[in-house]
Amino acid sequence: MRNELLDDLSSLDALEIPIPTQISVGFWQLFGATFLDLFFLSIILNFSAALLDGLYLIGLFHWAETIRMVLGSLVLFLYYPIFESSKYQASIGKKILSMKVVNEVGGRLTFGQALGRFLAKWISFVLAFIGFIMIAFTDKEQ
Repeated sequence: MRNELLDDLSSLDALEIPIPTQISVGFWQLFGATFLDLFFLSIILNFSAALLDGLYLIGLFHWAETIRMVLGSLVLFLYYPIFESSKYQASIGKKILSMKVVNEVGGRLTFGQALGRFLAKWISFVLAFIGFIMIAFTDKEQ
């Protein structure tokens, strides 16, 4: 009886269970996703600006500009963190190109992690794109 049980368990060793692997995407895939994201962001921002043009029509010029600036800043500041920490784990551009943003262990990012990534991107942008250029020269392309 004991040998039969051990024989049954030893058959489990023969099973090969695939372990999911993470594949880093390269510079050009990220560039394409960013281009698509900028396209969708421009649609969102232009649509919201068109809605706010109604304030110009009724003479509230100052409020229209203030609301446009605040709304535009919020959309730009929260677009990536909200989408990358969502259940989709990707912005619209990354989702179209079948990419996912994951943390170090392959899980979903928290909103704080996604916000930190976004802020790091902006710092790199301000510093002459140095962080983006480094992608091409690192082993993990990160």
